[in-house]
Amino acid sequence: MLFRSGTATTSDPSAFGDCPTGTPEPGITPLSKLSTVQYRNTVSDLLSASGLGDLDDGIAPLLAAIPDDSTQASFRGLDKRISSDHITGYFNVATAVGDGATKDSKHLTALAGSCATQSTLSTSCLSAFLNDFGRRALRRPLTDDELAEYTDVAQGSSPAATSPAEALRNVVVALLLSPRFVNQLELEGTPVAGSDDTFALNPYETASRLAYTFWQTIPDEELLAAAEDGTLATDDGFDKQLKRVFADARTQQTVWQFWNEWMRFEAFTGFASERPAFQALAAGEHLGEAGHDHWGDMVQEIRDLTELYTWKQSGTLLELMTSNVSVTRSADLAHLYGVKAWSGSGDYPTFPDGTREGLLLRSALLASSLETTNPFHRGALIRRAILCEDLEPPDPNSLPAGSLDPPPVNETETTRERYEAKIAGNTLCLGCHRAFS
Repeated sequence: MLFRSGTATTSDPSAFGDCPTGTPEPGITPLSKLSTVQYRNTVSDLLSASGLGDLDDGIAPLLAAIPDDSTQASFRGLDKRISSDHITGYFNVATAVGDGATKDSKHLTALAGSCATQSTLSTSCLSAFLNDFGRRALRRPLTDDELAEYTDVAQGSSPAATSPAEALRNVVVALLLSPRFVNQLELEGTPVAGSDDTFALNPYETASRLAYTFWQTIPDEELLAAAEDGTLATDDGFDKQLKRVFADARTQQTVWQFWNEWMRFEAFTGFASERPAFQALAAGEHLGEAGHDHWGDMVQEIRDLTELYTWKQSGTLLELMTSNVSVTRSADLAHLYGVKAWSGSGDYPTFPDGTREGLLLRSALLASSLETTNPFHRGALIRRAILCEDLEPPDPNSLPAGSLDPPPVNETETTRERYEAKIAGNTLCLGCHRAFS
């Protein structure tokens, strides 16, 4: 459950073992830049909400030039690195949006109303624009100081000579380069009693937290309205919006992206189907052959399985991790499993007891590019990603020669036996590697 205080817990502590009970303690909120996905969505949805959706095609290459976040350490959303390419990219996007939004009367009217096409920009027209577009861009109403600041930006160094188009362009560019636009800032909350460094999120911060957590983009008008009228600050109002946000199709995509990055499916490099040994192993299964996308089917199976227990029926993490149903509609993957492909309706086929029980025994989490597997790599994935253990790699200079080479194939030993023999008697490796098998 997501709490309005910004903390998170589960309604079923037994699902994760000995979890703390009582009132959850809020953690430290870091200064977080929008992830690249969030930034791209934010710009696109801001334009759409402002009647400027037709600018999307023109700025798409500029949005694509913003550096993608990395999954090297964990999840993309946790990559907080900012480079000069980010700054340049933000500037290019902001100026392109400013140019496009003010290039003719049609776009000026969509941006700020018909008053923006007059010979001069009235104070009331600029104020209405700041209270409308500025509220969407910064995800909250502008303060009096900000209104004064952006009024100065609009007028420029020569107010009398500044046209409405130029004035509005100045403000659009400034807003899209504001730290409050490109970051998620939570600085306006009310101090919690008894603490001088803990704050309850204000309603607008709560709206942004909901939108960016589940949609990866700006709050919509209903969220902003709930923040404005105060209902989002109540338990009933928050619960209503949480249910609405969670039921949105964008949340389903966000949840799948979590699974995709957690299980590192994008790291798969493809089947080495040109190798004779791989062809011998995969005989009759068409793995890696043209017209047969086994890897795509394997990943789709994980998506279908997680969505089954998240969206289509009431389920728990334990049920997902121990499920014996087969959800694949792929004839290729079903043949590999030795079951019938699911027809898309009715009961799901099931695996024989103990053969494919649970999420971790599905092919996407077992497949290797080669005809051989590496139980150490899989064991490390389980320890790190599933059990959340911090495994420190050994000093490479201390490793014996050949330590990183896979053990040679031996027809009299299983893969597990070969890898166990490789570390036998090696005290440097046994500490971690014994836990992988």
